[in-house]
Amino acid sequence: MSARAYKLHRDDHLTVDLVGLVALTLLISPSGALAPGPLTVASITEGARGRWIKAGLTISIGHASFELPYILALSVLASGLEFSTGLLKGMGIASSGVMLFFAAITIRGALHPSTGSHVEGRRPFAAGLLMTAINPYFLLWWIGVGWPLVIGAMEGGLIGYIAMYTSHVWYDFTWLALMAYLGDRGARMLETRGYKIFLAVLAAILLMMAADMLSRTLIGSAIFP
Repeated sequence: MSARAYKLHRDDHLTVDLVGLVALTLLISPSGALAPGPLTVASITEGARGRWIKAGLTISIGHASFELPYILALSVLASGLEFSTGLLKGMGIASSGVMLFFAAITIRGALHPSTGSHVEGRRPFAAGLLMTAINPYFLLWWIGVGWPLVIGAMEGGLIGYIAMYTSHVWYDFTWLALMAYLGDRGARMLETRGYKIFLAVLAAILLMMAADMLSRTLIGSAIFP
């Protein structure tokens, strides 16, 4: 086989592999990206404060700012990565603390709606970053369900990473922006009293998520299915 023929064969094989990787990414990613969780509630909450496009995109950027380096770190560590029980418990407790913090902010917004009528500074970015970084279920999703995507990206090199991650991350941006939009529309449809109740419900959901996370982390039993 000539050098030219070998190169064409290799390029064709790489193209087929990338197509398969993209298809697999599109198939697997919704199980993680579209799953209800703290980021979903945070997007609805921030969208309810107004400027839903900025809120949704900023939360998504915060999420991606941790997710992409995490995927690259997994590639470096490969299958040798192990999470100790103590580390997982620590992340679970920290994740619960962050949810409690944002629940408290949301409750404050319910009590004083005028103080929460706009997106404040970089809070959506912090929500996206923190609720991703210390969510053990997100971290374990990439080690479990998403692991074939990491391996496929490694085999494809730089192009593999670009193909895989762009095929995955658009789900996050679309979903979180949609949640922010629904939060904004819901708030606009409510009177002041209804808006307070709306925020209180979101805060209650965050509190229940925090309690469920603590229960799963400390005693290994879920409060909610």
